[in-house]
Amino acid sequence: MRLRRVALLLLLFLSSCAHHGVRVISIYTADKEYDRARDLLARKKYDDAALAFEQFTYNHGGSSLLPDAIFYQGESRFLQRNYTEAIPLFERVVTEYSTSAYADRAQYRLGLCFFKESPSWELDQEMTDKAIEAFRVFLIKYPQSSLVPEVNRMIAACEDKLARKAYDAGRIYITIHLYESARLYFRGTIQDYPGSPWSRKASLGLAECDFREKKYLEAQVGFEALLRDPDESIRKRAESRLKDIAKGLGKEPGQSRKKLGVRD
Repeated sequence: MRLRRVALLLLLFLSSCAHHGVRVISIYTADKEYDRARDLLARKKYDDAALAFEQFTYNHGGSSLLPDAIFYQGESRFLQRNYTEAIPLFERVVTEYSTSAYADRAQYRLGLCFFKESPSWELDQEMTDKAIEAFRVFLIKYPQSSLVPEVNRMIAACEDKLARKAYDAGRIYITIHLYESARLYFRGTIQDYPGSPWSRKASLGLAECDFREKKYLEAQVGFEALLRDPDESIRKRAESRLKDIAKGLGKEPGQSRKKLGVRD
């Protein structure tokens, strides 16, 4: 019983030292210290686990478990939502231990950290760009990974934010009647994010620019191309504008563009 009390007091002392950034010599072998840290992580004691893994890296720098410990230190911080501290740990795994068993997961987590750190679409999207870069590196390095579908989904989510930001810039320029500037952003949205719903809204924006500048023939072509769009709001807007054009030109909606002097 007395021996158990001594061991418990020693563990509490080591934990206190770790919390205060004091480097201590472990009483455990590398395997036991690693297993102890993993146990803390499994019990969702994320802060204690992160500190335990960090202590492992101090005490067992030559261990074959070092890359694993660095990854799980980052994972502990990630699960705490402390992405700022997790990022350099995952970066260390993918750069210094690129052949380790956790390199692919570290690359994936790195992209997730950047994504989680990125603000809403209205604000600066530097972190979103970094997330896309990290995810694309993952696809290049690990094309056979089971995480590929999830990585592709995350890239799409990142690009959706960037596409919305670009589209919204075009929309704002329309409201202040700067149509050439609006076109620049709408075309950029379509070119850079062709699979995004915002690219179809950008196509509607281009037609709207033509309509507001009374370029009715060009506007008609643009709106007619959107009559079968899967987005009901886009279809209805296109139909409404085509009716406006028909009234203005004295034509019926759907009249041949050749009669209006527009070639297919």
